Amino acid sequence: DLDYITVIVFYDFGNSGAGETYYFDDLEVGIGEYVQSIENFEGEAPGSFSFGGNGGQDIASNPDPSGENTTANVYQFVKGEGAEVWAGSGFAVDVIDFNGASQIHLKSYSPEVGRVVKVKLETSAGNVAGLTHEVDVTTTVANQWETLIYDFSEAPDLEYITFIVFYDFGNPGTGSTYMFDEIQLID
Repeated sequence: DLDYITVIVFYDFGNSGAGETYYFDDLEVGIGEYVQSIENFEGEAPGSFSFGGNGGQDIASNPDPSGENTTANVYQFVKGEGAEVWAGSGFAVDVIDFNGASQIHLKSYSPEVGRVVKVKLETSAGNVAGLTHEVDVTTTVANQWETLIYDFSEAPDLEYITFIVFYDFGNPGTGSTYMFDEIQLID
């Protein structure tokens, strides 16, 4: 289905015409999409936590400020040698209200291809069945930034206040360093 809109163009608006001829071609009209920044790590570091053997989490300088992520700072952590398969890191966020939006975009930097990156959202109740929602996406590049897109269209309509990331979910830690940045809610 194509939706059409009417566009009215005024040249030299407010002046009386002097018989000039104006031309235009390839008119592009963008319909805005909803974007809510969840976290970008450029300001004050959020209060964070880790579990299962993740360590060394902190705000760090972007190791490759090019391509998909040109910001100065990123969130970095190490999934320690022998860390649990469910080791992760998280932080508090302002209430995530999907309000018709369904995707979370997260810029990811992983040392390996094919690693599951789980994102889990929790309410103020914490890790309580029915009051959380999680989605898995797999990395497709190594040692460069990529945008992982999480489909949260099936998430219950709740007020999520905790954002948790699990890199290489399902595998024990090997001491690898992972980074993420620019987390956004998009319709």
